[in-house]
Amino acid sequence: MGHISMREYATTSASIVSRRRLSFWRVCKWLILSVAVLVAAGAVFQFSMTQWESYRYPAPGKLVDIGGLRLHINCTGAGSPTVIMEAGPNDSSVIWQLVQPKISGFTRICSYDRAGFGWSDAPNEPRTSWNIANELYRLLTRAAVPGPYVLVGHDFGTLDLRVFTTRHRQQVAGMVFVDSVHPDIHHRPPFNADAQSTITTFITALYLGRCR
Repeated sequence: MGHISMREYATTSASIVSRRRLSFWRVCKWLILSVAVLVAAGAVFQFSMTQWESYRYPAPGKLVDIGGLRLHINCTGAGSPTVIMEAGPNDSSVIWQLVQPKISGFTRICSYDRAGFGWSDAPNEPRTSWNIANELYRLLTRAAVPGPYVLVGHDFGTLDLRVFTTRHRQQVAGMVFVDSVHPDIHHRPPFNADAQSTITTFITALYLGRCR
């Protein structure tokens, strides 16, 4: 058997490295193409489902442009004051579907979807109570829903209504809070850092005491 010269060895090694490199880039190319196809398919599916849901479940109210953003509002009944329903943190106007018909029997009532929920557009501002209260006021103005208002809020929605009332007190005739949160909730355990540290220390001490 003959010996392989250094030149032949170098040529063979370079060929092997070149083939490996080519295989590597082929795998990368197919992975990139596969991911692109999956992303495109997901986007098409999401768009199709959105269109289908819009057709299958049309908004019970109307979409009102409040300036770069459309919010859904559903008003029924007649009379004054107008009852405004504010849902909880992760809910839409649908949660009031059993309550709204009852109240609409004796006065006007409006439920609405905050930006990002129900039939409303996605938000274009941070979700602070200040911004949400401002959007609600713009919605009522653009939708021609006159005051005075009786504000009904659930859970964290009551924080938004407190801000609304502070800014438009003369238009608010009353407030009804359902399972409300405390206005200082973010300064109480377990939300504030000091309380969180205290709780962590207590649990750690309790655990160590049991292990002894």
